[in-house]
Amino acid sequence: MLDINKKSNAKYALIQAIFWASIGAIFVYSSVYLLDKGFTNTRVGYVMALGYIVSVVLPPIIGNFADKSKKMIVHRIVISMSLLMILASAFLLSFDKTKWIVAFFFAVLVAISQSLIPFINSLGMFFINKGLKINFGLARAIGSLVFSLSSMLIGYLIDRFASTNFVIYMVSLVYILLIIIINKFHFEEIEEVNDIDENKENENSITYIEFFNHHRSFIAVLIGIVLVFISYNMIGNYMFQIVNHHGHQAKEMGTIISIGGMLELPALFGLSLLLKKITSGNLMRISCFFIFVRVLFTYLAADLSGVYFALVFQLLGFGLFSGANVYYASDVLDEKYLVRGQALINSSMTLGAVLSSVIGGRLLDLSGVNTMLFSATVFAGLGFLIVSIFTEKTHIKNEGHD
Repeated sequence: MLDINKKSNAKYALIQAIFWASIGAIFVYSSVYLLDKGFTNTRVGYVMALGYIVSVVLPPIIGNFADKSKKMIVHRIVISMSLLMILASAFLLSFDKTKWIVAFFFAVLVAISQSLIPFINSLGMFFINKGLKINFGLARAIGSLVFSLSSMLIGYLIDRFASTNFVIYMVSLVYILLIIIINKFHFEEIEEVNDIDENKENENSITYIEFFNHHRSFIAVLIGIVLVFISYNMIGNYMFQIVNHHGHQAKEMGTIISIGGMLELPALFGLSLLLKKITSGNLMRISCFFIFVRVLFTYLAADLSGVYFALVFQLLGFGLFSGANVYYASDVLDEKYLVRGQALINSSMTLGAVLSSVIGGRLLDLSGVNTMLFSATVFAGLGFLIVSIFTEKTHIKNEGHD
């Protein structure tokens, strides 16, 4: 029989894998799906922005509630939100010829899936703090691998059957599986009670204003993250337009996204080893720098081969950031603010996505791909500088993370 740590690693890795398949469907193919339903680039941006705006606000509110709760309720939050995703998918498949319904329910998919990210991450960190040796980097790497494979599969299916509804079919399937897995693979071995001291309960009632006043450097880093992810999401959300600019179609876009996801794997697989040598704060700096470099070389690309070359920098860009930010929040914030802090990082990334959707879509319609990519490069450079200056000092984890 597998021991408790191996079973827990397998369970959590499967949760990450299933969840990231949905991200591949929704965010990689948002432009492909919505353009096929008759939306302009600008309106694609508006739909994405609507979903992102909701997901900026929702996770901190739910995270604040989860931090205060004595019961570990994150798995219940994930199940409830998954049911909403299935319902929204059903509406999209039933009324895909009615634009306002498509716009509203696709925005729901964006909002809920983006809001789920900090809760999927916090679920892992909760059990790590409870003493289970969950390898977060490994689990997240498996998520990236499935993201890549699902992105390639959807691109093939759309090209083969000339139907963008495969995006919604994938979303429906993924969230049905996620509910089954979380129900079946419940962490019975750990008592689901948060470590809240009755005599200090008021400390967990701190308002966000007070939280910001006590964590000003953390808030500055969040601003830098917003700018970095304005840039990163312009590349991701409008990759179809970038690929089309160089004379190619959805299949090639799926391949590029898939390769990018694969390139995240080494950093995530090696995250526990990196944390023994480099602090989480410095990993944050390194990852933001390489996101900037990837955007810069995408802007400079003269053809599709240049876009492929820029993918190399994904290795130490988003892949590293997606693991480092979870540990950074854990390092610089008290444990009682763990879910809230992770939710704020996610909201900052999402706010960047909101702005990228509106700005990127508008720039595409007004001035084209090159102007959008130039703007993305400027945003990424400014964000990297802010993160570099304000990231707090953290310590090497000599014990590592298994």
